[in-house]
Amino acid sequence: MKEYIVTYYENTSIYYAQYHNHKEISAWAGLVLHLLFCQLNFQISFNKDILLIGTFTSSIFTLIVAFLVFLYIKNQLLMKDIAGAHTAASKILLSEVIQTSEEIIDVNKYMKIEDSADTQSQASHVLPMILLKKSEIINSRGRGFQDKTKWMIYSLLIFSTFSTIGYKILILL
Repeated sequence: MKEYIVTYYENTSIYYAQYHNHKEISAWAGLVLHLLFCQLNFQISFNKDILLIGTFTSSIFTLIVAFLVFLYIKNQLLMKDIAGAHTAASKILLSEVIQTSEEIIDVNKYMKIEDSADTQSQASHVLPMILLKKSEIINSRGRGFQDKTKWMIYSLLIFSTFSTIGYKILILL
């Protein structure tokens, strides 16, 4: 039975590691798309026939797009953090299982699945409770790099949004 538990946690770790990387790439891609949108806005601004109404409308549209991109990035980073915690928890539990002898391993401890009330993470109802609890602990500690990445992306989003709007206002003056 031990080999099945080992295989399960190896596969879970691999799956969530790939998912973690995908979510981080998706968050950065959201920022890149926003930067391309801002660049398009700059190109449109070179048209000298821009009226005050056009600049105002374009600025409002830029803010709306920035807000939607912010929501998208926030969701991607949240899912990235959860996947990273699941990956780390899987590796820790895999280590425990490997160190436990076949005769005393408790299958229910490592494979028991309980109904989850979590509505955020779609996989929480099929993951073992021990994995979910370990993930929750891991995701609450050591968030330095996670938070720095988050603020870096958000800072670039805010800077690009307001520099685009500021540029449009400067053209009017």
